[in-house]
Amino acid sequence: MSRRLRIRGPNDLSRLSPRSQEAFLNAAEAVSEARRNRTTIAHEVERLRRQGEQVSRDSVRRYFGHDLERGPGGWSVPKPADRSYHGDLRIISTEGVVERPLRGSRARQRVAEHANAVKAFLRGDDPDGNGLDRFSGRRVDGVELETDLGRLEELERQGELDDFILYVDRAA
Repeated sequence: MSRRLRIRGPNDLSRLSPRSQEAFLNAAEAVSEARRNRTTIAHEVERLRRQGEQVSRDSVRRYFGHDLERGPGGWSVPKPADRSYHGDLRIISTEGVVERPLRGSRARQRVAEHANAVKAFLRGDDPDGNGLDRFSGRRVDGVELETDLGRLEELERQGELDDFILYVDRAA
């Protein structure tokens, strides 16, 4: 089995070969999906492989072994939360759309939930923007999340939110 590597941010990630960077990002996706879907690492690795992604349980253990625990039946499952870096994220903030190297599953979840609330408002599914209320005054990595409806509409008009993809590295 290969040795474990702890990637703490973009500098550590940039030191990896392009192939290892891809393995890291695919392993991060497997961990995130297993946590979100409440499934095992083995299940998510197989699902991602069927979708054509190159990922293995060994790469998940190599990069995220510290975030795993034994679940029912002895299968590897993600811990309820982590403080790991999974890649840079785009945040819809009061400064516009900014990119930040976020660490931690709770921070990533907050940014994703905020982006989903923004999309719901802009699509017209939440015309009053009530879904954004819980993000008012909230900050992630020192950046305040945008909740002003007029400002969000302006960002959309400027094209800032066209084809919005949360993870920077997965947009390329």
